[in-house]
Amino acid sequence: MLDVLFPPRCVNCRQSLAYQSRFLCAECFDSITLNTAFVCPRCGARRIAWNDRCHPAVPYLLAPATHFSEPIPSLIHHFKYQRLGQLRLLLSALIIVHLKQLGEQFSSYAVVPMPLHPAKERLRGFNQSRELARIVADYFSLPLVEPLVRVKNTASQTQCPDAAARHHNVAGAFRCRDNVKGKNILLVDDITTSGATLSEAVATFKNSSAGRIIAAVVAKA
Repeated sequence: MLDVLFPPRCVNCRQSLAYQSRFLCAECFDSITLNTAFVCPRCGARRIAWNDRCHPAVPYLLAPATHFSEPIPSLIHHFKYQRLGQLRLLLSALIIVHLKQLGEQFSSYAVVPMPLHPAKERLRGFNQSRELARIVADYFSLPLVEPLVRVKNTASQTQCPDAAARHHNVAGAFRCRDNVKGKNILLVDDITTSGATLSEAVATFKNSSAGRIIAAVVAKA
């Protein structure tokens, strides 16, 4: 009855689908290309392991599952703003498959979702990063912890005109409320653009003496 009343369509190209549970047509799904390596947050170079860092002073490695090109923007938009919560399964699956290709042993890591400010989370109704992080943690049998809190209700990064403005916008936005000394962290978020938010979160962890930090995201714009 739902299929008759609300004909299912691809969230990207609007092509008709056979079932409500399929959010992408075959063509759009096949267009998603997964990355096979880490990425240096500073220069964007491919890195194959933690010790293979071209900029050792950068205290984390980036693990973007794919690129921010369609259908990924449509999927993330519908997940965050159209309340298609079931998309968390597809988006988290992209992160999981990507992480499995990297060859890193994650058994010593704790999964941490990127926090939202409480006011923004109340407005949205959920934290999309927590939804993704919970599935990633369950799949790898890792603890899901939330030592990082957002203490500054910043403007949306999309409103900032350039990278410098984005870094200024999130300066001092986080606080680490728990002991993370020596702990390895798998920080999960949906998307990164300039890397300003991730860098600020990582700096907060490093100021609390955290160990290795890998930032896993669905896509890098």
